[in-house]
Amino acid sequence: MKSQFKQYSGLVLNEKSGNYYVDSRIVAQEIGVEHRALRQLIEKYQKDIENNFSLLTFEMEAVRNEGARGAKNEKYILLTEDQATFVVTLCRNTEKVVKFKMKLTKAFFKLREELRLSNEKNYLDLPKDYPSALRALADKHEENLRLKEDMKENADFINELNITNNEISIGDFATSVGSGRNRMFNWLRSAKYMRPGKTTPYQSFVDQGLFVTTQVVKNGKARTTAYITGKGITKIGKEFIKSQNNLTN
Repeated sequence: MKSQFKQYSGLVLNEKSGNYYVDSRIVAQEIGVEHRALRQLIEKYQKDIENNFSLLTFEMEAVRNEGARGAKNEKYILLTEDQATFVVTLCRNTEKVVKFKMKLTKAFFKLREELRLSNEKNYLDLPKDYPSALRALADKHEENLRLKEDMKENADFINELNITNNEISIGDFATSVGSGRNRMFNWLRSAKYMRPGKTTPYQSFVDQGLFVTTQVVKNGKARTTAYITGKGITKIGKEFIKSQNNLTN
């Protein structure tokens, strides 16, 4: 999934799968060091970072330098707020490093404030009881069935969506209970249905029949996507509605 970009306090953050990161190349530029040196420092402490925070997100991008004949693959790392904060503590406390720490803190503070205001708005439209939430889910499920019927002739499209009689996407499930897709993924992680920073469930919940996962190969890369089953809609929908109503009471 491609990243989307937002700027807070002059710092560009990458949004990917409902999580926000800062690009290691931007960190290097901000603190005045070579990116290769910073990346090597991160890789040196990779085990410590992943044991105490979360797995590092390594990325590759084809970059064409001025005057070069072809593009060259550039390796970089998307860092969470905690990871980036830890990494800069490993650097000498220069004036640029201090300024970046301040910019990083402000950027993620503004991000959290924006998400909080967005969540408050979503609460206003949240179904207030379990029956109405189930009705909304049933309506979405019926809509998905109609979509599948309409798209029978387009096998590739159906394969990509992977809509079946018993499954809906996490995004559709989120919409049906008055949530946003990213907020739903964050809630599923906090409720321990999904791993931190991931968009796929723990295998135990797949085994229980709450989710199914499919793997789609696109441009030579395999991508795993999770869908929520009818059983999952009933169980997880009830838990989600209860948790959100507790927050608003």
